[in-house]
Amino acid sequence: MERIKTKFLISTAHIKDALGFFDYPKEIRKNLDSLSFRGLALVYLLINKQKAMKDNWIFFPEKKFIFQRISEQKSFSSFNQPNDKTVITAEISIRPEIDLMSDKTLAMRATEDLQKAGIVNEGEVYDSIVLRKKDIYPIYSLDYKDNLNKILEWMDNNILNLITCGRNGLFNYNNMDHCIDMAVKISEHLKTNGTIENMRELRKYFETYKIVD
Repeated sequence: MERIKTKFLISTAHIKDALGFFDYPKEIRKNLDSLSFRGLALVYLLINKQKAMKDNWIFFPEKKFIFQRISEQKSFSSFNQPNDKTVITAEISIRPEIDLMSDKTLAMRATEDLQKAGIVNEGEVYDSIVLRKKDIYPIYSLDYKDNLNKILEWMDNNILNLITCGRNGLFNYNNMDHCIDMAVKISEHLKTNGTIENMRELRKYFETYKIVD
C-alpha cells in the first residue's frame, strides 16, 4: 500500500464511504445512516436496427411503463456500435417489486414496454444486459438537510483538509454541468486559500442549482 501525503483531499465518493476512513462520534453515524439513496437498474437492450429513436433520451412518467427514462447512446456517438445495430438503455428506479424480479424478467418487461411505446417492433430486441447499482439517487426526506448539515459541520471542525463534493459527496441531486461547475469553484477556492467560511458559502451556492431534466 502506498501512502501519499496531501495538503487537501477532494472526494466525490459517497459521503458515507469517505467518512468510513475516519473516527467520528456515534451521533454522526446516526446522521449518516439517515441519508438514504434509491438504486437504479440499467437494462441495455440490443436491437437489430440501425437506429431506434430520433431523440437522445425520452422520459416516461406514466406508471404503465416500467422504466422512467430511455436513451440511445448512438445518438451521442455512432462509433461505439455496429452500423446495423443499436442499443437502448432503459433506466428503472429500484423499488421492492423491482428487487424481486430476475434480470431476465426485467429485460422482458422493458422490451414489452418499448413495444408499447412504439419504439421497437416485436422481434427486434435480440439480447440484453442488466446492471443494478445501489445509492444512485438521493432521497430527500424531511430531515435530510438537518442530518447533512450536522455531518458537514462536524467535518468542517475536525477534518479541515477534506472537501466532499459532487452528487454523492454532498447528497446533491445535480446534473453533469453542475458537477463541472463544482470542480471549477472548488479549484478557485483552493487557489485563493479560501477559508472554511468560504467553503460553507460555496455549498450554499451549490444548493441553488436547478435541475433541467
